Amino acid sequence: MAARKSTKTSAERKNMENEFEFLDLMRRFHFVDIGFMLPNLPRSEIKIIISLGQCGKGEKPAEERYQMSEVAELMHVSGPAISKSIKHLEEEELIVRINDPYDRRKSRLDLSDKGWKVYHVIEKNMNSITEAVKAEMGADRFAELVVMMQEFAAITERELEKKKAANGRRGLRQYL
Repeated sequence: MAARKSTKTSAERKNMENEFEFLDLMRRFHFVDIGFMLPNLPRSEIKIIISLGQCGKGEKPAEERYQMSEVAELMHVSGPAISKSIKHLEEEELIVRINDPYDRRKSRLDLSDKGWKVYHVIEKNMNSITEAVKAEMGADRFAELVVMMQEFAAITERELEKKKAANGRRGLRQYL
């Protein structure tokens, strides 16, 4: 696979990072159903494609690409929870595994050429949504919203972890 050079400026990349972060935050709060972008793929597989696409083809060496555990962490799920999705994406020839040059026990994930085509469809849909929101809100307010939502998500996740630690694994039994 030949490396593709990015033609985006630093400001455009930062803008795109804000847009991806906004949609990821919206997904985390379940306001936006990203499944409409490719109805034939489950939401979890679309998120994997987005995560790998954001890593950038040819822009990072193999050892800096995501391992399955890192993709799981980005998605806030366990490794075993996404292994079936990874396997399906491999069968559909949307992703490929790359051997880690420094540790033969590890492999990294990347999008195949077919996967990059799918990613660009997703990217186009995401951009049209965020551009419409930004146009209505204004770029400055949109950027402020992203920062506030990041803060909100971090605080919420931290508080949930505290609750989990305090409650242990008792689950519903503690309330019955």
